Order: sequence, then C-alpha cells, then structure tokens
Amino acid sequence: VSHSLPILWDETTERETQDMKEFLLAIPQGKGKIRLNKASEHDGKLATWEAIVMSSANTDDVSRILAVGKDSDPQLMRMVGVEFEEIDTSTEAKIAADKFKRAMREHYGHAGAIFIRYVTEHYLTVKRRVEQVMEEIDREMQATSPERYWTALVAVLKVAGEIASKLGLYEFDVEADVAWFKKHIVKTRVSYTEMRESPAEMLTSILNNNINQALVI
Repeated sequence: VSHSLPILWDETTERETQDMKEFLLAIPQGKGKIRLNKASEHDGKLATWEAIVMSSANTDDVSRILAVGKDSDPQLMRMVGVEFEEIDTSTEAKIAADKFKRAMREHYGHAGAIFIRYVTEHYLTVKRRVEQVMEEIDREMQATSPERYWTALVAVLKVAGEIASKLGLYEFDVEADVAWFKKHIVKTRVSYTEMRESPAEMLTSILNNNINQALVI
C-alpha cells in the first residue's frame, strides 16, 4: 500500500520471531505473491514495493532471530540495528515527542515533491551517483556479497542527503550522518559474527543445557 514511502513499525518486541524472519525477507524482495481469482486465473494485479522500514523494539531483534536456530543469514543481512543507550524518559521529553507526532500526522511538507521531481528529471545521473557511492563504500568497508543491502542503504542515504542539501531542503551535515551510520553497520557486523555459534559451540551449548539429564555410567 505504501509502496515507496517509509514504513514506521513501532514495538516489534512482542512479535513472533518467525513472523519477523518472514517480514525481513519479504520487504527487500519488492514483489508480492501472485494471486488467483479462480483455480488458474490471475487477476492481473501484481503487488510491488520499494519501501524502507524503520522499526523499534525493547530487545535486540538480531539476538532473538539467532536464538531460534540456524539459517538466519538471509534475514539478518537485510537489517541494520541502531542501539540507543541514553533515552530521555522525562516529562518534558514526553511532551516534545507528543507534539512531534501530532505535527507529523497533520503536515506532510513540501520537500518530498521537490526531491522526487529532481530525481525523476535527473534519473540517470542520480542512478550513476548511487552506483559510484556504493562502490566507494564497498571498498572502504570491505563489504561482502551478503552485505549488499547494508552498503546500498548507506549509498542511497548519502546521495539523497546530497540532493536535499543541493536543493536547499534542509541544512544537514551529510558526511557526519553517513559516518554515524557506517559505525552502526560495523557494530552490527561484529555483533552478528560474535553471536553466531560454530557447530562445535552449538553442540557444547546443547550438552551444557542438558547436563542434568545425562546418564552417567
């Protein structure tokens, strides 16, 4: 339904882990299932999307997904975690957040229309710039093939920031934002590597968890 608009998914903590895994695979694919009206007749409607999803949780979704078992690589390579350690829970912060959310519901702004008009009028130039930035980030971060979604996200954010700055849509330090996001990718990469168990470690973990049920002869 939203297609290219950002999707905000609040509080995924209570979501079933299997549902989260399926969602992480479905969103980047950009193509829905083919629906049939009758036994073998297609309705001619194909659902597609190009959305970025921003979700929040009180727990680490990477740890949750890894905990359910193996074969989680495809899902986790499509997600970048951003940890917020210092959270303001004061009354004033609550009031400010409420005002911000009310403003978001009532005002959609004009920046989006100006931005997308520029992109459509200079599509090939923007496309080449995204590809160039992606190659630069790949080399800088020594990215592997499974990490293509991570570096593509950074490239798109950087180019979008450059365009918005060029058009005077806002005053923002694009390079500082990109550097901040790269740190989170590195942190996600390290956390993901550390959390994955080797077969020997997995067997050891199973034995340790079931040591009380062992039969000693």
